[in-house]
Amino acid sequence: MSRYFWMYYLLGLCSFTSQATLIPPPGFESLLEGQTEQIEVLLPGHSLGLFPVVVKPDTVQFMSPLMVLESSGLAALPAAERQKALAALSRPLLRNSNLVCGVSEAKDSSECGYVATDKEDVAVIFDENNGQLSLFLNRDWLPDEERRDKRWLTPTPEGVSAFIHRQTLYLSDDLHSRNMTLNGSGALGLGNGRYLGGNWAAIWNQSEHYNNSQTWFDNLFVRQDLGNQYYLQAGQMDQRNLSSATGGDFGFSLLPLSRFDGLRTGTTQAYVNHEVDQNATPVMVQVTRNARIDIYRGSELLGSQFLTPGMHTLDTHSLPPGSYPLALRVYEDGILRRTETQPFSKGGNSFSAQTQWFIQGGLEDTGDKASHYDGETVMAAGFQTGLRKNISLTEGISLAHEAWYSETRLNSQHAVLDGTLDLSAGILHGTDSTSGNIEQVTYNDGFSASLWRNHTESDACSGRHPQSVHASMTCQTSMNASLSVPVGNWYALLGYSTSRTEGRPVYRGYDDNSDKENVFWRQAYIPASHRESAQASATYSLNMAGMNINTHGEYGEPEMTE
Repeated sequence: MSRYFWMYYLLGLCSFTSQATLIPPPGFESLLEGQTEQIEVLLPGHSLGLFPVVVKPDTVQFMSPLMVLESSGLAALPAAERQKALAALSRPLLRNSNLVCGVSEAKDSSECGYVATDKEDVAVIFDENNGQLSLFLNRDWLPDEERRDKRWLTPTPEGVSAFIHRQTLYLSDDLHSRNMTLNGSGALGLGNGRYLGGNWAAIWNQSEHYNNSQTWFDNLFVRQDLGNQYYLQAGQMDQRNLSSATGGDFGFSLLPLSRFDGLRTGTTQAYVNHEVDQNATPVMVQVTRNARIDIYRGSELLGSQFLTPGMHTLDTHSLPPGSYPLALRVYEDGILRRTETQPFSKGGNSFSAQTQWFIQGGLEDTGDKASHYDGETVMAAGFQTGLRKNISLTEGISLAHEAWYSETRLNSQHAVLDGTLDLSAGILHGTDSTSGNIEQVTYNDGFSASLWRNHTESDACSGRHPQSVHASMTCQTSMNASLSVPVGNWYALLGYSTSRTEGRPVYRGYDDNSDKENVFWRQAYIPASHRESAQASATYSLNMAGMNINTHGEYGEPEMTE
């Protein structure tokens, strides 16, 4: 029983109406003015210590608000926010003693032990029996170690230079031929943020009347990382690193980007900490004791997380992309204490908040010294930025074979029903009349359905400019549709594809002396073709005594028309 209970009770008897002035009995006037006590102040997760507090019947007020501010870790706030926090800690605060967990009328209350700070920047719960004051602050003021300092990975001081490599070997042998293919990639550390990287391949074929062997490098370059967001590299490069963590998310499918010898610089994703999802709205929750947080989207349970007392940023790595409200059900001691609703938005891997870019230039390396294009100047540049949380724009330009090309792509990702809908579209335009477009729709919700279409064309198809189109371009239209469904231990796949290629004349260079100034051109013709195929397959997976057993059956009906 509080030593002030009967005094506060007498004060309550003196209240006449909500408009009346509180008049204490004679001799108890000092109670209305408040009593100064040493109260233990608790910030969820730890104790800040004892502080002088003026305790009144309805409010409490810190005598040393600046000391409370500094002990709460708010001294590092910007000046304007720090002044706002100090002013909030200086004014009288409602006691909210009815929200103390364990009080008979609040024992099973879903609101006990917590006060939201959405409207007020500072709130408290005064536990008079234990002489404790739980402090709740504007969540934007609190230092959040989960978001800060962990967006980028930092090499440890104990790290040393090393050679990391990987090789893949394929061998085949039959009555008529022997074949071997070796693919490898590796990186040799050269110091702080610097390494020598490369990709290589070797093939060997032997048959009764033919022998062939080749070895080549697709990439061989020296790279210097500039901090944890930028890089510069020089050497022989193709486009593969532009669609990887080392170079970004530039998944160009139409833009001509040939192998070259030269320089490339841009942004890198190599140091991104993927455990901290930068593409998602931070979801912060404050708990005063060990708690379980159930995360719901509508009536769908997305996951549960267990937290210790304090302010936490929830792990949103496994939450589905899209924009939707999250309902956070906070359970303490097995009792649902409260439910918070917070807006949430998350993009996919291509919707990074960081704008990405690259610039490259040099001389084309076709691997064929007799080629008319080997040694020609090539350049390219591109950028990617998020237009909204779930929409990204990618733009690229390139100079190849004395023509300029540009590709523009839009990628979008949305939460639809209980799944994720991915939309992608791109267009290509070249100064040599080359054009193209690509569209893709994919939906995942336990099952997966996708539709993909690609179309490219050029004046070369009509024979007007047979040498103008890029060597990798063809005049064709392709489409692919697939549906995959898991059924128990079975996984079924249905697919259909069609491709139509127009016939076109081409000119190929021919020169026995490898003299580019005297190349002879001979005409050839690529015939038109039309191909359709349908596929149905089923896979059964079984785990028995710690061993995985997989069986696979497939049926297809290809049809070729020329």
